[in-house]
Amino acid sequence: MAKTAERVDPEAAEVVRVRRTGKRPPTVIIDEGITVGGQD
Repeated sequence: MAKTAERVDPEAAEVVRVRRTGKRPPTVIIDEGITVGGQD
């Protein structure tokens, strides 16, 4: 699921996640458009 950020803007993806979950996923590191973490 971490590969998803490669297709969309990392900031936009983060906003979508916040809207869906109501909070940001744990251990999310955004680097050069790649989202890593969020795996509880």
